[in-house]
Amino acid sequence: MQIIDTHFHLWNLDDKIYSWLSPNMEKIYKDFTFKDFLKASDLVCMEACILIQAAASKKEALILLKHAKQNEIIKGVITWADMLSPTCLDELKILAKNKYFKGIRPMLTDISNINFINNPNFYKIFEFLSEKEFIFEALIFPKHLKNINILSKKFPDLKIIINHGAKPDIKNDNIKDFEFWKQDLILCAKNKNIFCKISGLLSQASTPLKYGEIEKYLSALLDIFGKKRLLYASDYPVVNENGSYFLWVKFVEKFLASLNEDEINSILRLNAKKIYKI
Repeated sequence: MQIIDTHFHLWNLDDKIYSWLSPNMEKIYKDFTFKDFLKASDLVCMEACILIQAAASKKEALILLKHAKQNEIIKGVITWADMLSPTCLDELKILAKNKYFKGIRPMLTDISNINFINNPNFYKIFEFLSEKEFIFEALIFPKHLKNINILSKKFPDLKIIINHGAKPDIKNDNIKDFEFWKQDLILCAKNKNIFCKISGLLSQASTPLKYGEIEKYLSALLDIFGKKRLLYASDYPVVNENGSYFLWVKFVEKFLASLNEDEINSILRLNAKKIYKI
């Protein structure tokens, strides 16, 4: 299966910048190198991959860009950005000179204010991202979707990618919550500048994992965004917390089996090539 993995992380605990990682996360509380990623994903034919930030750190941005320079298969990097900093735009202009820089992800799930992103002080940042065709990656929960919808309308040329299907609570699978999640995604999907990654769902699911449980949410995402605005992603190594790269690929293969070759190709690689300009 030939793919472009649009979402994986690498980290070294000695950098001491991953405050969300803790020893009780036994399966991922360790270093993960690019060799580890290639080994975990060796069952697929990896055409390219996009390296995503995992720390609220300017230091990490430089580390990730260095990884991309050293490994040809990494075609892009999404960094963190301190949007509250008065120098944020200047810093982004410097990052923009690096050919591997593809956009930013401010980790909205860690910010208590769900209206954070619609701060008028950020408008110049979004105008810059839009003008230069960089990406805003939205690491969010369902409660943030209304604000993502507002943002996308305000900046219709800004490419927004919802990470992990907005992290629905699959484990509890509450009908009311499912419908709220679905309806807010439908509103977002009306804006053609919003895309979505099918990833991170194993982490939101119960243990032991059940394909049917995951399929319900994958089907909803496919119905809402269609074949041209979904992107394959693994969320490695976070996927290891409740599964593995291998298991996620098998779930995705099973889910896509009913689609034709062109549709599968779009989700697994062609959409990513267009959005990330690979």
